[in-house]
This record gives sequence, structure tokens and C-alpha cells, in this order.
Amino acid sequence: MEELNKYEQKFIDFIRGITKQDKIALFHDVDGDGIPAAAITINALKRLGLKVDMVIGKGREELTPSEETIKQLKDGKITVLITLDKPTDKNPKAIIEISKFAKILVVDHHSREAQIDIDDKKVLIFKPQFFTNHPPAPYATAKIVFDYFSKIVDITDLDWIACAGTMSDAGDVYWRDFIKQIQSKYGFEGDDPWKTDLEKVVGYMSHTECYKKGYYTKALSALAKSKSPKDFLKSDVKKYFDAVNKEVTSYIQNVKKNAEFKDDLIYYEINPKYNIKTIVSTVLSIRFYPDKTLIVVVNNDNPKLSISFRRHDGKKDMVKLSKESLKGLTDAVPGGHIPAAGGSVWKEKLGDFKRKVIELNSSGIADIKQA
Repeated sequence: MEELNKYEQKFIDFIRGITKQDKIALFHDVDGDGIPAAAITINALKRLGLKVDMVIGKGREELTPSEETIKQLKDGKITVLITLDKPTDKNPKAIIEISKFAKILVVDHHSREAQIDIDDKKVLIFKPQFFTNHPPAPYATAKIVFDYFSKIVDITDLDWIACAGTMSDAGDVYWRDFIKQIQSKYGFEGDDPWKTDLEKVVGYMSHTECYKKGYYTKALSALAKSKSPKDFLKSDVKKYFDAVNKEVTSYIQNVKKNAEFKDDLIYYEINPKYNIKTIVSTVLSIRFYPDKTLIVVVNNDNPKLSISFRRHDGKKDMVKLSKESLKGLTDAVPGGHIPAAGGSVWKEKLGDFKRKVIELNSSGIADIKQA
């Protein structure tokens, strides 16, 4: 544990090394984990007397900083970059390029990627695999930044934001005691947190970007300003949640009617108005079919179709299943973590993908041997 403590100290030293003369940027995911992670980070830095000068939110279209983003950071004279819920270490070239003008902190809970041979005083890759015995997949980025900023500054009142991020990213089972504490503290009583208004807190964060691309800023702003979950639930983002939630509910209610059930696999093609694939797959996997392999495909007019892979009980590796089933059917590299992964497939290859994923799931190739 001595080495683990030293690694934790690196996070503390990195944050304490930021000065008021630095220009800080956040590069974060725009889902239900990335948004609360950004809100916690903004508030924690503010309480340390530091200001975030630039916030860049990106979805799966930009998992690591693109050339355009790097130029934006450089032109903005950014000297400190914090990336949240992004597997930034997938792209060592981007990290090396940014490190020429800024220090970088990567906070992420996805699989460990490329090794980067660079001065660790300039770049810190902060993943659970490096500093704790907690499994990385359910250790949401929002909870990581809450836990470790808490070692530097008092952000106890932001615990509900970390809780929502944890629930959003399939950590509700592993962090059950933490979530129960939040329920009790804020009056969200009930055996199932998903049947309390905590579900709406999660929805307000994730549904806003689904309503329209770029609207994550509205959810992030409201979340960062809210003093409590009930305060957040009174914010203007309610109207976006209501519209998106209506469509989400429809697809969830019709899964038995429109999806295909193959042994322990559910294959579900949807064509929604809003960008709700991740929400639908997450809700179905967590609340209704935790012991099933769930495949949700957005089958629309796009030449490349988007796919979610889910398995909430952790008995199958969704990263492995996604990579094997999409091999040769796409030019994009699938990614994620054991219970949740994403990918894409060329539309004309959808039939081949469907056949492969059903066969591979049945073959046991993605099975995880239980100790």
C-alpha cells in the first residue's frame, strides 16, 4: 500500500502545484459521469482560489484531444489541462504534443492504454488501476475526483454530484453504502435509489446533451451552481429531461415487443429522435436485465451505425465482445470497460455484426471466470 499512497500523493502534488498564474482547461466527456466530474472539478478548483479558463466537452466523436482541440488549447495559452472520463492515454502523440506547452492530469476509469515515456512531472495518468484496489469500471470519474479533491479541500457538499455520476456509470452496486448515505442525507429514502428522485438527478445531467448536441453546457452550468440535488431539480434543464425521458420510456416499455431475445442476449435496434442510445442501454441493463448481454444499435440513415454493449452483472467482458464482434466491420476502435462498451459498424455490415455478436456471446469468448 506504500506505493499506492505515493501515487495518491502525486494527484495532491499536481493540484497544489497549480498557481493563479496558470490557465486551466478541462477536456471532459459529456455523459452522466463526465459532466458531474467536470462540475466537481470546477468547484474544487474554485475553492482553492483557481479558475477554469476553458471547458471543452466532447462525446464519443472525440475520445482523445484532436488536432483542432490541441490548437484551441495552444491558442488559448493553456498551461494546465485536466481530462475527465476520457481515455486520453489512447493517444500518446496528443499527450506529448500538449505537454510541450501544458501540464496534463488524466483522470479516467477505463482500461489502461499505451505506456507514455514522458516526464511524470508534466503528465499524470490517474486511473484506479494505479492507486487503489477498487475495480476501475464502477469507480466513476466523478467519484474519483470527489474522493481525491476531498483530500485537499472541503467539498463534502458535492457528495450528491459524485453519487449521481456513480449511479450513471454502473457503480450503484459496488458503491451501495455510499449511495445509501447520500439517500439518507438528502431525504431520498427507498431501497432502490433508481426509484427515487436521484434517478432524475442522473437524468437531468445525461438527458440534456441528448436533447441537442452542445447542450451539455446547460447541464454543467446548472449542476456547478446548484447547492443541493433539489436545487438542481428546479433548474431550467427540466424541460430537456422531460422531452428526452418521454422517448426513453417508450423504448424501454417496448423492448419485449421489438427486441430479439437469444438465450442470455438481447439485441435491440432503435431509431430515436434524440441521442438516447446510451441512456436506453444503461437503464435496461441496470434496472431490468443485469444478467443479460444487451446490444443496442441505432439503425438510422447514417452510413456508420452506433452500438452499445452492456452486461451489468460483470460476468462477461463487453470490451472483448465489442472488439471481436466488430473486427473487420468498422474502421473505428471500440472501447469502454467490462460492463459497458461502445462501437460502430458500417450499415451494410450490420447483418454480419448481428450474426457474429450472437455467435460470440454464446461461444463464451467474453466470459469472465469467477473466483
